[in-house]
Amino acid sequence: MIALKSVTKHIADGRRKIPILDDVSLFIDKGEFVSVIGPSGSGKSTLLNILGLLDKPATGNYIFAGESVLGLSSGRLAAFRNQRIGFVFQMFMLLPRMNVLENVELPLLYSSLSRRERRQRCKEALDQVGMLEKTRQRAIHLSGGEKQRVAIARALVNNPELILADEPTGNLDDDAKHAILHIFSQLRRQGRTIVMVTHDVESARIADRCLRIQSGRISGYDFEANPTASVASAASAASAASAASAASAASAMLQNAAAPTDREEARP
Repeated sequence: MIALKSVTKHIADGRRKIPILDDVSLFIDKGEFVSVIGPSGSGKSTLLNILGLLDKPATGNYIFAGESVLGLSSGRLAAFRNQRIGFVFQMFMLLPRMNVLENVELPLLYSSLSRRERRQRCKEALDQVGMLEKTRQRAIHLSGGEKQRVAIARALVNNPELILADEPTGNLDDDAKHAILHIFSQLRRQGRTIVMVTHDVESARIADRCLRIQSGRISGYDFEANPTASVASAASAASAASAASAASAASAMLQNAAAPTDREEARP
């Protein structure tokens, strides 16, 4: 379903270019759940932003369901993201003064669906994550775990072909974390195509396959060979670049939701 071919990405530090992704090739099958681990600043979020068409590589190609997508116009990219990709971010990215139903409805606002059809889809998505009873509650009054459940429902509401999750349990306590991992396990059993980046090895284990990214290179990760592995922090310059990239990605996703659209080689 997805193929990245020889993708590179760097940031400029004065006259020096710091590689974030270095000749990355990655293949993901339809219905596969892939987790990506690595140190802070290793390129995890940058990789996810490229997969979500929120950022472009310096070189390389991206094939999505048989289509080369990097050359799409900005209007078509926005439509593609809105209709075919669902996003889940660490910081939830809900609009605090809107209620739960309104937040989930955002990706549908400029669709051809009637208001009744939109609301029905929202309720179905909220039912999947156990938040149907809180449709009228404002997002600002939700706990962190509840906010992430709503964010997952928003990612599901368009029935996307690909779900991208960036540290979805990073801001949660243990109970909320395990509840969110349970939801992702259910989505995996439904045959959803999911890519989740995380620094947490426990979270990464629920996927069909785990990859490790470090120094811009990607490889297969073997849990049995690394039973006590921890994911350490990397260089501060790269970490800052990754954080800025994630914030930019989240902002772009919300803008797309509220704007009209124009109708591994690392495999073990």
